[in-house]
Amino acid sequence: FIPPDNIEEYSRIADKRLNLNPDELVFLFVGQHILQKNLKMLIYSLHHLKAMGVDFKMYFAGKGSSEKVLKELVTELVLEKNVYFLGMVLD
Repeated sequence: FIPPDNIEEYSRIADKRLNLNPDELVFLFVGQHILQKNLKMLIYSLHHLKAMGVDFKMYFAGKGSSEKVLKELVTELVLEKNVYFLGMVLD
């Protein structure tokens, strides 16, 4: 829960931690990294966005049994500069 009077402060902290600019296109997935959630399709979609010249950052927060497969797909599709795996985020 973020108290309403601190939203801007929390945004600045998150932007600094993730090296984000306010005008960047950012995607976020929070949850278990399992194939049943169709995360491979999401990564292929990101590949198509990049091929179209769209600049973006994608963050995956969480862990799961398919994390290795997803990271390998990101590498295969040359998305390492766009897609980041944050692991478990508890704060």
